[in-house]
Amino acid sequence: MPKLTKTSVEDAAATSKEFLLWDTDLKGFGLRVKPSGVKTYLIQYRDAQGRSKRLTIGQHGPLTCDEARKAAKTLLAKVTLRSDPAAQRKADREEPTVEEFCGAYLLAVESGALQTRRGKSKASITLAVDRGRIRNHILPILGKKLVRDLTRSDVLALLSGVTMGKTAKSLPSEKLRGRVEVQGGKGTAKKAVQLLGAILAYAADTGVIAQNPVRGVKLPKDNRRVVDDPEGMLRALGKALALAEANDENATAVMMIRLAALTGMRSGEVVQLKLGELDFQRNAIRLAVSKTGKSVRPLNSCARELLIRDWRNSRGDRVTGFMFPAERGDGHYGGLPGAVVRIKAAPYLDQATRDALAGFSMHIARHLFASIANLVGVGEITLAALLGHSKGSVTSGYVSHIDQHLLAQANKAASSVASLLNRGAAAGRSQGAQVSEPFGLAYDDQIDAGNVIELPQIVENW
Repeated sequence: MPKLTKTSVEDAAATSKEFLLWDTDLKGFGLRVKPSGVKTYLIQYRDAQGRSKRLTIGQHGPLTCDEARKAAKTLLAKVTLRSDPAAQRKADREEPTVEEFCGAYLLAVESGALQTRRGKSKASITLAVDRGRIRNHILPILGKKLVRDLTRSDVLALLSGVTMGKTAKSLPSEKLRGRVEVQGGKGTAKKAVQLLGAILAYAADTGVIAQNPVRGVKLPKDNRRVVDDPEGMLRALGKALALAEANDENATAVMMIRLAALTGMRSGEVVQLKLGELDFQRNAIRLAVSKTGKSVRPLNSCARELLIRDWRNSRGDRVTGFMFPAERGDGHYGGLPGAVVRIKAAPYLDQATRDALAGFSMHIARHLFASIANLVGVGEITLAALLGHSKGSVTSGYVSHIDQHLLAQANKAASSVASLLNRGAAAGRSQGAQVSEPFGLAYDDQIDAGNVIELPQIVENW
């Protein structure tokens, strides 16, 4: 058979049996012709152990004869240099993609084999957020790439893509007629890249890659959501919540927002709050799950009064265990995000109030509590305990009981927040709206931490 050319390849007619044609100029370069008529270029060589191997280059048609010859020369040159192209291809196929390795990372975290820098397992809430970031941002951009092949450019592509909103989308949620809005932006992009960095650090530790390409990538500066006028926003919030009540807004959502503002609890902690986590006898909220794992917070007098006064509005359910149960089904209430949007931009609010609440969110409610606590003199370490920050040396001191000083400081901060909310509510009342009475005990240094309102029988029975 002469040298393989375009003409000789196309003239090779299929027979009832597969056969091979070998090129006379390039030893080891050949063409396989199947009975179906499919023609495939290949090379045949012996590896370092003398074993004969064949490696497919590609199919004739998509690949020309000249292109196949060039590829064959490259591959056969590697054989001369003691490389094994077939073994390398097999190894490449066994290399994990980003999607596959993300699955392995999540399994390692879930099993407890991979822990945080503090030597703890990730909280279930944090793990759920990680799954969302992987599914919604990392995989759409990098999922099919081999982990081994990731470069700094790929990391920058992820950062840029998420920032520009390439992964933003609207998806149906598990709830009936519910939707999940996946958004981009600098903050989301930064978190996605940081998570990718943790995943690839695990890849480096397990020998999948030699270096983590995320290391050294410059991330956007923290665009911390700072409220210039926390008192003004709280007054506006108090007014908006009071008017929301008067205009038949969902009472559970109103109560949840107030609770977040009075305690600094995270949105997820409020949403998933269980009846059994409320320890009224010891003035404590004992969260079984939080971003930092189990967490004990002081139940300040204002939050305590709110929970007791408005508990019927929340429909706290002994069967599901949730303080704020779903309107249908066995889960927790899921309408809070939509309620926040409605309440802060309601058409019955004056423009000044809407402007003051433009940047409000459940996370900002936590910032507001922290800002007011700081203004009334609550120290940094005490505030960390009130907010449930991951400072083990602080939080662990209150695991079995709530220190009287800590509770007094919580009362001090919450009372100031309640006062601002009540002033806003009074402004709504002045407009003729039928809103609920003010709540929250005025803080007094002489008030004993245990001197709070009596518990109704129903709460004692929780």
